[in-house]
Amino acid sequence: MTRDHGDNKRGPLAPGTQSQPGDWRDSYAAAFPGSSADEVTVDTLANMSALPDSSHGPDTNAEDELSEPTRRPGYLGESARIGKYAVLRQLGEGGMGVVYSAYDEELDRRVALKLIRPGRDNSPANQARMQREARAMARMSHPNVVQVYEVGRWEQQVYLAMEFVQGRTLGSWLKAQPRTWQQVLDVMVQAGRGLSAAHQADIVHGDFKPDNILVDEHGHARVMDFGLARAAPRTDPDLSASGLRRDAAAADPGAATSRAGPASGAVGAVDAEPEHRHTSEPDDGVPLPDPGRSHGGRVAGTPAYMAAEQHAGRQPDVRTDQFSYAVTLYTALYGHHPFAGGSLLELVINVSDGKIRPPPADSPVPPGVHAAIVRALDRDPEYRFPSMSDLLDALNRGSGRARDPEFDLSVARPQRVMLSMIIPASILAITVVLIVYSPEGSLLPSPASNAIAGAVINVVLFALIFAFRGSFFKNTINRRVMAWLVVSSLAMLVHRTAAVVLGTPVATTMVNDLLMLGAIATMAGIAIERWIWYAAGVMLAGALLCAAFPAVSSLILVGSLVAVFLLAFRFWSR
Repeated sequence: MTRDHGDNKRGPLAPGTQSQPGDWRDSYAAAFPGSSADEVTVDTLANMSALPDSSHGPDTNAEDELSEPTRRPGYLGESARIGKYAVLRQLGEGGMGVVYSAYDEELDRRVALKLIRPGRDNSPANQARMQREARAMARMSHPNVVQVYEVGRWEQQVYLAMEFVQGRTLGSWLKAQPRTWQQVLDVMVQAGRGLSAAHQADIVHGDFKPDNILVDEHGHARVMDFGLARAAPRTDPDLSASGLRRDAAAADPGAATSRAGPASGAVGAVDAEPEHRHTSEPDDGVPLPDPGRSHGGRVAGTPAYMAAEQHAGRQPDVRTDQFSYAVTLYTALYGHHPFAGGSLLELVINVSDGKIRPPPADSPVPPGVHAAIVRALDRDPEYRFPSMSDLLDALNRGSGRARDPEFDLSVARPQRVMLSMIIPASILAITVVLIVYSPEGSLLPSPASNAIAGAVINVVLFALIFAFRGSFFKNTINRRVMAWLVVSSLAMLVHRTAAVVLGTPVATTMVNDLLMLGAIATMAGIAIERWIWYAAGVMLAGALLCAAFPAVSSLILVGSLVAVFLLAFRFWSR
């Protein structure tokens, strides 16, 4: 199924059956007490709570461990114990949970403990939600998902012991300093892998957003907070926009469907912010709810990141997570929400109508990345990518990150780096020997010694290539790199041998060596890697210096060759 994803607008979901604006305003006023619908903007959602309801607060800096915040009634102090865990300090809290840094004395490790927030209803339903989060996380073992270690009970409460990650949420990470689009995309692709792992474990996250992405001090991203997770539904054709229209019309022909929500006009609960769950019945408490279960009109999630089908009260599936991921990525790359309006009401209407805001005119983000995001933001799940893996592949292709395996220089990188260190070290060692045994008062070796030095370098190079042949011959780009080095080394040996036969002065031979090596490197820069042009420039400049200062031409040649391998080390070790 294909269509032009540059235009995401196809008119109302159900012509002639839109609810009146007043219905929406009443519903939002009920979901967000104290704020009119016009006041509940995206920024309001982002700032309703200083700390997210997640396994960590926005910033878990180790320096903050030295200070204990003012203890409030019902919250745990540093002397508290929860089972085998010694509480260190509070990390953060949100609408439902509070998170503490704690120490596992048995396994000698730091953990993050999550409990139901004091003052929050410690009902069986909320306890079941904590167990659901633990059960969902326990089904996965992935480097881009926060790991859960244990779920237990303490003083009639359920607690989660999770991996402690020293880092900050995506929003805090973005605000800490300016980030390039490449850095943002790299972090988001990592988070996408974590989300994809959840989908492969048949888990729908249900509340993917910046507050649920943790970025550590090394730029490694992890997905967290599976409090709204549920079992992934099987392929359901009724999740399409046409299916939404059919079901809504069947439920209430007069006002079932609208431009932005279900017949009741209910708006979902916000978890990372103070939780506003607008529901007609309590949570059923099933750890991983059956995707086929009726929800009784309940919508749970964060409205600013919810897809049209979530706003319409439909069950989320993996494509719903994909939409939330795309909203998060768009906002992180372009600095504004793709559907932002003057109010939450307007935002949800924009989502349902598919009205995506254009990116800034001067944005450096490649068009291919934007096209992939726009497709994932389609209001109809059927038009999104079949899976998160497909979306990530499209992002990699659009950004140029995708690599042809035959031209992937990450292959054999350690071996090339080692070669770039051993060869110049050998050249320097040989040079020292030649200078020591050269005629007194001269820095130039004899023609025969010069040829022998070339032979020794060839032996070292071929020995390294043979030792790492399994890596160097694994793909085309590495074979080309080795061909460049071999051709250059053999050409120099042949040239020096001919110079011995012809009686060419050593200084002249060295000038010709550098001219020849520079010419070969120029061609290699076209066929292999562009940085080799820098190497060509170094050797051609060395040839000019050798011609100008023949008495020290041996030192100039050695310096030029060492500089070439230092360049190789720099570019190969990136």
